[in-house]
Amino acid sequence: MKLKTKLSLSLSLLVLLLTAGVSGLYLLSLVRTQLRGIDRHAEFVARATFNEVRREMRAAAASGSFNPGNPSQIAAFMRHLGHQPELHTLFESAIGYPVSNSIRDVAITQAGGRIVADSNPMLIGQAHPLRPQLADILRAGSWRQISAIFGPERVYEIRLPMQLGATRLGAVRVGVDTIFVHHNLDQRLHAIVLTAILIVALSTLLAVVFSDFLLAPLNQLNRQLDRLARGENTAAEPERRDEYGLVSSKIAELGQQMHDTRQIYFTLEQNVSRMLESIEDGVILLDDQGNIRLASAAAQRLLGRDSEALCGQSIESAFAENTELDQAIRAAVRQGQPLNGRALARNPGQSPLAARLEAASADRGGERLLLLQDAIQRQQLEDEWEVARRLAAIGRLSRGVAHEVKNPLNALAIHLDLVAAKLEKQPSPPIASHLEVMRHEIERLDRVVRTFLDFTRPVELRRTAMDLNQLAAAVYELMQARAQEEGIQLELHLSGEPLPVSVDRDLCEQALLNLVGNALEALPPEQADKKVILETGSDAASLYLRVRDNGPGIAEDIRTRIFDLYFSTREGGSGIGLALATRIMELHQGGLELETNEPGQSGASFRMHFPRRREERRTVNLSVPALTAPEM
Repeated sequence: MKLKTKLSLSLSLLVLLLTAGVSGLYLLSLVRTQLRGIDRHAEFVARATFNEVRREMRAAAASGSFNPGNPSQIAAFMRHLGHQPELHTLFESAIGYPVSNSIRDVAITQAGGRIVADSNPMLIGQAHPLRPQLADILRAGSWRQISAIFGPERVYEIRLPMQLGATRLGAVRVGVDTIFVHHNLDQRLHAIVLTAILIVALSTLLAVVFSDFLLAPLNQLNRQLDRLARGENTAAEPERRDEYGLVSSKIAELGQQMHDTRQIYFTLEQNVSRMLESIEDGVILLDDQGNIRLASAAAQRLLGRDSEALCGQSIESAFAENTELDQAIRAAVRQGQPLNGRALARNPGQSPLAARLEAASADRGGERLLLLQDAIQRQQLEDEWEVARRLAAIGRLSRGVAHEVKNPLNALAIHLDLVAAKLEKQPSPPIASHLEVMRHEIERLDRVVRTFLDFTRPVELRRTAMDLNQLAAAVYELMQARAQEEGIQLELHLSGEPLPVSVDRDLCEQALLNLVGNALEALPPEQADKKVILETGSDAASLYLRVRDNGPGIAEDIRTRIFDLYFSTREGGSGIGLALATRIMELHQGGLELETNEPGQSGASFRMHFPRRREERRTVNLSVPALTAPEM
């Protein structure tokens, strides 16, 4: 036998084996495709049945004849499903259309497995037989799939569980008969066999003449494109001068460009995500159609919704309520009305938000950025900045004045020392006494200047989270010994609930010590029953500390002056304590006030109040549980 004949027979046998293998693989693919199509159709029927049950349940609930929260009414509803003509119509259409479908029966069973509705009404009330799941065949190997379809007749089923909230209602069961699948594939099998014979005959001739010359380069390019689609390395084959070499090099170049583009996109996506997470203001990106493409974590927190509930929605769906905020945002996006960052009200109990709309690009009508900010928080920051700015200006002015006063005082002190030294040689008692008075007054003015500088010096708050009850208890322990020594009863009344604040503990403790110390000093020694009460509490807007005494109180004509710097009614008092405490409370966005006595009450009552911290708000879903089906 000639070598050419041997080569031709070898190629023919190779083509025959290849054709047989391809035909077998096609048959397997056909079987799998058929099973997947049957599974999708059966699942569609099951979900259509489920939707009909849900529609019936909603109609019954709307008419008032059905209560989703009553188990007995749920059971009665399920038993009544077998008498619904719509379900029977759906069952008949599912079994009879299309003609080539493989569905044998459709049934609805209760949680115990008893049939309440069936395509065969004669089976209602009977126990539904146990059947293997069609999903088991879909996940099985090729040989088992072929054996199941072309073997003995067997019925498989698709099961769709139904539940109402946490209550299991039962399941929709769709039966699939393998004999129907077999009949549907018979015609395909004849076509496959005939096609395989023709392919073998033609492919044998083509494989002998053209396979090595034509198909090898195409197969190489096909593999290279597959690698390109998977994102793998698409380096070109060793350089060739023919068309295949040119195409291969272009594919390799394109693959490298796509790889670089993926890396750039991935890096950019990570950087944008990190940037949005670090921004405290809410950022929402809108496309040119007014749909939300991206929402930052701060926007989700401010609106109380997650990213899945925002992304992809239109501006009307995301801001559908009738609040001032929603109306202004919808008008700004759709009608081009200005949205310049003013505070907009929301639902009762929710803090207002400041909203601003800006263009994300230079193109008019393109993407836009919606910026959201807590209006209360922004106002607090602006108030803090304004207080800091004013205190800084006062501090600069005060330091300049104090500096100008201190220099002449130093010069006077030096010259007084020189005069005193000269008088030592010629003593003159009258002049010496005047010099002593002048020295004392200069020292007192120097002490006043130093105190004023300390008061106007900028203060940096070191805020820490703490409980006002702890602060009151600490001051009580510090002042208890002094109160006992002076015969004063110091009482501590703490709130029964935590009072969380974020404050500079040292400064607040200093302010409270000043108040308690003033209260102790305000009680005259001759008074019999001397008492100072330190208490904590809260109201709707603030948390507070109160210091009360039962002394003579504060006269009406000086009540408006007691917080002024250097004003004091006690002999030897500096007049700094209350002014310093007032400044400390202003730095904390709080306040210090002298309360008005109730009728019959004596003494003075000072109240230090702090603003409440903004708490996280929770929403409660009050809707009736819907009839849902889990994913299959």
